[in-house]
Amino acid sequence: MKNGSRKKTPVAFLTACFFCGMLQAYAAGEGQSPYWLGGVSPKAPPARMVSLAPSITEILFELGQGTRLVGVTRFDDYPPEVKKLPKVGGFVDFSVEAIAALSPDAVLCTPNLAGRQRLEPLLKLGIPVLVIPSYTLE
Repeated sequence: MKNGSRKKTPVAFLTACFFCGMLQAYAAGEGQSPYWLGGVSPKAPPARMVSLAPSITEILFELGQGTRLVGVTRFDDYPPEVKKLPKVGGFVDFSVEAIAALSPDAVLCTPNLAGRQRLEPLLKLGIPVLVIPSYTLE
């Protein structure tokens, strides 16, 4: 009987791990899609964008869309082209005035770096904000 219970233990453990993994995958998938804050989106694809996250900036350049960026954070340092772009502040201490002065069609950010309350002034100015969730900062 002892031998039989030893065989069941690994199976039970693996089954529990499987279900925990499934739950984690389900939870991670919920709310992990990009969304326009307040449901306000641009009327046309944005030609002028401000990025409030270096990770988003790098992705845009990798996708060949870096020329659409008109402003970035002071933390952006890659690729080298971003050094020429106007800085709008940091992740959470960005300047609404500096962003508005760049006349962007959209601002891109991550939810963990800029809270909704801080982004509301941009919406009031009619600047759409695309929130792009990320799993890590890497």
